[in-house]
Amino acid sequence: MTPPPGPSTPRIRVEVAAGGYAVTLDGPPVKTPGKRPMVVPGAALAREIAHEIERLVAEDPAALAGLGLGDPAQAPNFRIAAAAIDVIAGEAGARVRVVADLAAYGVTDLVCFRAERPEGLVAAQQAAWAPLVDWFAGEFGVRLELTTGLRAGPQEPAALAAIIAAIEGVDDFALAALSLATRAAGSMVIGLALLRGRLDADIALMASTVDEIYQAERWGTDEDSSLALEAKALDLAQAARFLDLLAKG
Repeated sequence: MTPPPGPSTPRIRVEVAAGGYAVTLDGPPVKTPGKRPMVVPGAALAREIAHEIERLVAEDPAALAGLGLGDPAQAPNFRIAAAAIDVIAGEAGARVRVVADLAAYGVTDLVCFRAERPEGLVAAQQAAWAPLVDWFAGEFGVRLELTTGLRAGPQEPAALAAIIAAIEGVDDFALAALSLATRAAGSMVIGLALLRGRLDADIALMASTVDEIYQAERWGTDEDSSLALEAKALDLAQAARFLDLLAKG
């Protein structure tokens, strides 16, 4: 439990503001790393960001100076919201670039790029990814093309158009979380499935690490692969939590 504010303890509050809810610090809004006001569309998200800041300040009052710039495990909702405010909405042409970058994952999406052997890996990929390919077809009305071997085949224009339309229809804050999830998973399909509630963070992690799990079960893991898995799990969990808070309004 956070102790009552003392004379020198910053007061972190959530207040209604133009465009949503502001997280304030002794009156004015908390600033993003880009020096923009931290104003988010929902009260639930604003409250969680306020709690993140309170926890950090309780441990170290100087933490405010580098908020969102250090350890990604600290203040994750602040970090994702700041990306939406400073980059996606704040930089000219940034939203268009983010949409294009994410859509590029769909060209050679992980869930469509299948191994030819060994049989165990083929079966594992089929079990994890076939339901996602089917979900995408039902959700967007187009079926993604699968490919095997070393070369990924191109997707039909209709499939790419559906992916782009799905991304473009997302607001700036959800787009920031979608970007984090897609890059972590290496898959636009997994990112969209997380965004639309088809997967939770744990299943998204399993779907995005089928090959790694298969190899680890046979050959074990090393420190680098374990760290990479931890980072991926953290990003997916943070993206899912952020999207959940957004949905609560």
